[in-house]
Amino acid sequence: MPLYENDDRTREDLEKIRKSSVCKECGGWLNMFLDSNKDSPMSGKVFVACADWTRSHHEGIEKKASQYKQEGIAGMNIISRRKEMEKQFGKETTTALEKYQGVTSLSKNDAMVILESIWPKAPGEEKVRAALLCASYHLNPLMKHVYLIPFNKGKDNESWATVMGIGATRLLASRKGSFSYVDDTPRIMTEEEQKKVFGESYPDRLYVIVKVKDPKTSAEAPGYGWWPKSAPAYGGDKGNTQFNMASNRAERQALSRLRPGEMPTDVEVMDEAIAESMSRNGNVIEGESRDIPEETSGADDLLPPPEATKSTPATVKEETSSIPPASVNRDESIISKEDAAKIMALAKQAGMTPTDLGRMMAKDLKWRVPSKIGELQKWQFDKLVEILNKAIGKP
Repeated sequence: MPLYENDDRTREDLEKIRKSSVCKECGGWLNMFLDSNKDSPMSGKVFVACADWTRSHHEGIEKKASQYKQEGIAGMNIISRRKEMEKQFGKETTTALEKYQGVTSLSKNDAMVILESIWPKAPGEEKVRAALLCASYHLNPLMKHVYLIPFNKGKDNESWATVMGIGATRLLASRKGSFSYVDDTPRIMTEEEQKKVFGESYPDRLYVIVKVKDPKTSAEAPGYGWWPKSAPAYGGDKGNTQFNMASNRAERQALSRLRPGEMPTDVEVMDEAIAESMSRNGNVIEGESRDIPEETSGADDLLPPPEATKSTPATVKEETSSIPPASVNRDESIISKEDAAKIMALAKQAGMTPTDLGRMMAKDLKWRVPSKIGELQKWQFDKLVEILNKAIGKP
């Protein structure tokens, strides 16, 4: 179906889409049309479609990701890149680490030097984890690829997390070739789309869909991300929005599906502007949220620090959620690594993070939640598989 004007998309918006996108099927330019079919429910409305629509009836549009969107700061010239680094790390640190600027083939030791300079107060094991990530995936903290973020600084439950910027995810995806955004995404999912994908709609969430395409193979991959409508976006005072938070989640999932072999599976992703403000000088900035965002929990952490669970909506509605009594002979053996991986995979398909699972277990299922997915018991595993299969529409 062509892209029509509606309550959320004006004719001016369609004109911008026409100028910046192409036909998904033939790659040709787009044009604006008026639906003059009196029997059509869209009669009298303007739509944008392939310029050859009246003959070809080609469906869909696509927009190639720009060089900057794919390469991030690496796509800038040297002068612009240095200015951006000075803004992020300060002139002194930028000068001290000058020989590493623009380098994307860092050794573990090189990455450790950078991380020690930027985040000297971070735990050694977290810096090692980040250094291995940089060396394995050719990333550079100076290029807004990787951040070390502290939470609950100075408290008994202080913890640190290694996160990637959304731009690093795009960079990894682009190394196997360019990619495009299709069907005017990212955009907010309609109630009908949610029901089609998840089996039900979630009025308390802002759901966003992103579809990406490999121009060489024409393969497409969708991604779905959400943010609680009742929760403000992190860094809202800096212009960040709930839509942006949900979009980052959706895009991360879509790119991971399009280029699965290129993405680390155990590192969370967040917007660079927010990651910068939370990691600057090795501290969370005063006045900003100290709660762990859902994007930055550990790869298999089910329990965030207590502050992160305030007024968070339930992830999955489950009517029969009590713990089965011992008389049922529930299997309390610890699950295998393969079972843990299966839960992680199903959760991703359902658009859930490990932290989402932890909240669901605590609030809906009334379980005593283990700290890691690998510590689940077999009876818990069976119940979660049942719930997640239902969430993604599997029998």
